[in-house]
Amino acid sequence: MGVNQIDFFNAIKSFNGADNRLELIYKSNSSFVYKDFAHSPSKVKATVNAVKLQYPNKKLIVAFELHTYSSLNQKFIKNYRNTLKNADECLISFSEKNMEIKGFEPLSHKLIMNAFNHHKIKLATDLVSFEKILLSFDLSNSVLLLMSSGNFNGFDYKKIKKNLK
Repeated sequence: MGVNQIDFFNAIKSFNGADNRLELIYKSNSSFVYKDFAHSPSKVKATVNAVKLQYPNKKLIVAFELHTYSSLNQKFIKNYRNTLKNADECLISFSEKNMEIKGFEPLSHKLIMNAFNHHKIKLATDLVSFEKILLSFDLSNSVLLLMSSGNFNGFDYKKIKKNLK
């Protein structure tokens, strides 16, 4: 491509990464909070696995928003099987109101548990329940990974900062 190795390594030092792609939004002495745009099953799995590899001795908490038309589809959701396998705790979020507007069949907790094949899933179907569950997690010695192609129904990420240890 015409870029010599020395120029590349000098330039990459100042590259902070792309917005919303495993973007570090908060950190404390023992905890990290990342935001990521991942939403397809392969990207969710790759991101979860990469974060667990980077922080093997930290608890990994994943909040994932089902936001796209495909992810909200009862048949497609099965493609997420084992994508959260390396997460210690999970919060799956989606908007029941948006599901109604789109004319989609409701997603039950059982369907989501079976689709993801993870025993520690909590479910939030609106902003109030999402915020309550998310802010109840103990974030000490942990990595919180927020994955969505949306915005978790308008959640204010600044509220997380109060929970960091």
